Amino acid sequence: MLLLSDITKQYAGTTILNHVTLPLSKKRTALVGMNGSGKSTLMKIIAGLEYADTGEITTRKNAIIEYLPQQAVYDFSGTVFEEVSAWLNSDRFNELSAREAKIIKMLENDPEPDDSLCEELAEIVEELHTLDVKKRRKNSVETILLNLGFTKQDWHRSAKTLSGGWQMRIALARVLVREPDIIMLDEPTNYLDIATIDFLADWIMKFDGQVLLVSHDRDFLNR
Repeated sequence: MLLLSDITKQYAGTTILNHVTLPLSKKRTALVGMNGSGKSTLMKIIAGLEYADTGEITTRKNAIIEYLPQQAVYDFSGTVFEEVSAWLNSDRFNELSAREAKIIKMLENDPEPDDSLCEELAEIVEELHTLDVKKRRKNSVETILLNLGFTKQDWHRSAKTLSGGWQMRIALARVLVREPDIIMLDEPTNYLDIATIDFLADWIMKFDGQVLLVSHDRDFLNR
């Protein structure tokens, strides 16, 4: 699903990444190395936040990638619950539904439909089903918030008033709720306690998509 081919990146004449070619594991991949060796840079390139000097990144068509950086500033405007629940794929669902209706109409009016349209329709139907399952899953937002240490009273607090560590937990909750195809986590355990680290490890082990992890937490990676 994710293949890096010949990725090179330089800063001010210093080579950070040198012709990196890497097919990611179908499930979980750990990226380890010394500080400053280019781990975060590679993740930013995959996420589209930076560009490689050479090479290309190949993913499945319409694959959804979520990246949780090690440090970030979030421009939250709603409550904790609103910020997390809004991260579901509502826009994508509406976009796919509209495309599905358009293709069906085209197929109905064409006695000899194009095979590529039929294939696209099948892909759309499959993705719509996946999104619908996520939407209908009971208490997914509530369950994730509780397991990341938020009390029910916290759900109604303004997200921007929380400390940086708790804002990072909100960002992590949004990623888990959305359940994208590919998740990239850069030092995700930095702001977590033992209970929430256990929850995250269990969640990752059950996740069907791909996960790329950067972490210095050896116990977490071994698990």
